[in-house]
Formats: sequence, structure tokens, C-alpha cells
Amino acid sequence: MSKPILGYWDIRGLGQPIRYLLKHLSLDFEDRRYKHGLGPDFNREDWLKEKFSLGLDFPNIPYWIDGDTKLTDSKAILKHLARTYGTDLVPKDPVELAKIEMLESVIMDVWDLLAIACYEYTEVLLQKLYSLQPLKLKYLSDFIGDGNWFGGDQLTYVDFLAYETLMTHQKFDKEFLEPFPNLLHFLETFENLPAIDDYLKSSEFIQAPFFTPLARHFI
Repeated sequence: MSKPILGYWDIRGLGQPIRYLLKHLSLDFEDRRYKHGLGPDFNREDWLKEKFSLGLDFPNIPYWIDGDTKLTDSKAILKHLARTYGTDLVPKDPVELAKIEMLESVIMDVWDLLAIACYEYTEVLLQKLYSLQPLKLKYLSDFIGDGNWFGGDQLTYVDFLAYETLMTHQKFDKEFLEPFPNLLHFLETFENLPAIDDYLKSSEFIQAPFFTPLARHFI
């Protein structure tokens, strides 16, 4: 029986939280990484030659193929894996689940603002980033409080998304997280999860880049 496949660019990006989760769950999978060419042509043929031959309903990356299960969209994949293979990674209480899904949207907004600033890298977008992001990060800091996880005492799928989002900010400019020691504590706590610790020290882990070569500010 063939391994499940996670397909994404050979970068961290939106695929990285899924990789963390798969490692945490000890799932054996193929980490299929597509090369993205450098400028000026930014060749994407490595992905495009397969894009429409995989049987995906909405061809895109990241994708997840496990037998007849074929999914795209990073959040859909993350939640599917958490529900299918995790233990309490998705809250069962509807109110708690709604809070985690609310947090998921907030974290993606934080991610998107930084990603757009890196890809476009204009003075206007950088001013917007440094104007709006500190308050958004304060909201996240207030939400987690003194807890280890964003869901309280229980690790949930959203923590995998939160870790990569915050680490991307840490790489971009450490000053973003300096006012929030509890967010730095969260990063450390996540990194100390046994499977995550092993993964971060392994040759499989992608140190960089965080974005494709299309980003004008390449980290």
C-alpha cells in the first residue's frame, strides 16, 4: 500500500503546519516537494506538469492524497488530519470548537498580512504591517494568557498553525514578539513536544525559505 502524499512547494509556507502535525502524529507519508524557479521567469513546471493529473477537485497546493481521499486547502487538510488521526486535537464541545475556529481565522489574518508584505514589499504595506500587527499579536497574547496552548490545557490543531505563523514573524523581525513573553514561551513549549523536537533536529526539516522566490523580501 502506497504512502499518503503531502504535496507542496519546497519551502515552509502553508505546508509547514501540516508537516508538523504529521510528524506529531507519527504518520508515515511522502513529503513531495515541488521546485519553484528563481526570477526572472519563476518556472513552476515541476508542479504544473502534475497539477491536473492527480484527480484533485480543486487543483492546488498544498494537497493531501491518501487512497481515495484527495484534498486541497491547507486548513482543510490540517483539520482532516487532526480529526482523523488525532486524540483531542479538535474540541468536541461546540462552543470550544467555535473558539478554536475563530482563533484559526485570526491567525490566518495575521499570517496573510505578513505574507502579503513580504511578497509585495512596498513601503505602504510595510507601514500597514508595523501599524496593525502589534495589536493583532497582543490579542493572541491576551488569548493564550498563562496557558501552554491556545486551546487552554489541551494541544489542538490550531497550535500547529500558530507556531509557524509566529515563527515567521520571529524570522522577519524579532521585535514583533519581544513584547510578548508568553508567545515566546508558547514557541518553546511547542518545540519541546517530543516528535517536534526530533523533527526540528532532523535533515527533513526545512530551515528556510518561508516563502517562494516570488516574494520580494525572501526569508
